[in-house]
Amino acid sequence: MEFEFPKNWSVFTQEFSNESGEVYYIAVYPPATHKRWVSILFVVYDERFTEFYMGRYGLTNTSQALLFEAERTYNDIKRRNEHVTMNLTERGTLNISGVEATYLLITFRDGYMDNDGDLHNLTVMFLSWTQGTSQGEKTYYLIFYGVEEEWSQLRIQRIFEHLLNTLKMSGSRDGDG
Repeated sequence: MEFEFPKNWSVFTQEFSNESGEVYYIAVYPPATHKRWVSILFVVYDERFTEFYMGRYGLTNTSQALLFEAERTYNDIKRRNEHVTMNLTERGTLNISGVEATYLLITFRDGYMDNDGDLHNLTVMFLSWTQGTSQGEKTYYLIFYGVEEEWSQLRIQRIFEHLLNTLKMSGSRDGDG
């Protein structure tokens, strides 16, 4: 997977592997303050982990997986703030690198508390798609999230659109990258 992002943004990568399969994380984010931040997270499940994950949670497609992950995120936030509410504002599909991705756009009202104790709305776009390989299917998640005031800025939206437009996928059935 390749994509472009601003040079002043930071990147963090991590790989997790066990008998269930492999999971790869890539996070990119700009310089932030303690009140305003935004991040883009890629999560890739290899074929074995995709099979394990879908089976463990009784999921049959990426739409179900997105709803499951949104609910899991909501429950995690609710443990820290019982007054948070989740609003699904948009649902649809996008073409990413020639693959149809399903997405959800969600606002978590009062979903983020900064270091001063101030509550902010958290906006999250969950995207997911699968890509077939000779060994099965890989699952991809792209999560674009942040404090609503920062997330909705035109500058940030353009960066996200550029990242989507420059995303190049490997690992198709023809070449298992």
